[in-house]
Amino acid sequence: TAPDAAQPAKLRASPRCPNRPNGQNSNSESRSRWIKVGGNVSRIQRTIDLGDVIIADVNAEIDRRRVAHRKKHGVLPSRVDVIDAELGRDIMAAIAHEILLRNAPRSDNLINARLNWISWQGEVARITVPAVHVKMRGPDDEDLTLFLHGRQSKLLRSYLDTVRAKCLVRGDDRNPHLFPAQVWKEETGHAK
Repeated sequence: TAPDAAQPAKLRASPRCPNRPNGQNSNSESRSRWIKVGGNVSRIQRTIDLGDVIIADVNAEIDRRRVAHRKKHGVLPSRVDVIDAELGRDIMAAIAHEILLRNAPRSDNLINARLNWISWQGEVARITVPAVHVKMRGPDDEDLTLFLHGRQSKLLRSYLDTVRAKCLVRGDDRNPHLFPAQVWKEETGHAK
């Protein structure tokens, strides 16, 4: 029988630690002794699905903006025409989430990724982070290669072809980063 949705998820103790006297856990183990059964599964799935949720929200906002523009001006703009830096940042977050989830690099390796680190084999992309930019690696170590699957590659290609340029600040056309900084030079006096 299915559990009643109105009832909170049951708590279950983790197994006792066999290597300790009386099977007792250390402090850190006892803090995590109680785990939720059921509730965590949906929370984990929502985290995994976050990139898709962001893209769905972006698509809904694009549709809303197109309809609003048609009502105001009598013409339906293309999807690309209604994308601005705000939606571009959301798309950047979705791409970063998907890459981080699949490859689990340090976030700095992805945030500071450069366009020339991206290579394509047909329709599939990979990002190769030079070893000198990877924590605990030196120039003689292997580079870190982030492999993207087809769906991620397609999203990345679409972002590079249509969205990234809309995320650049004025005078930043030669920005070498995959995810350009979002700090206005006029406000700060320099790019972040």
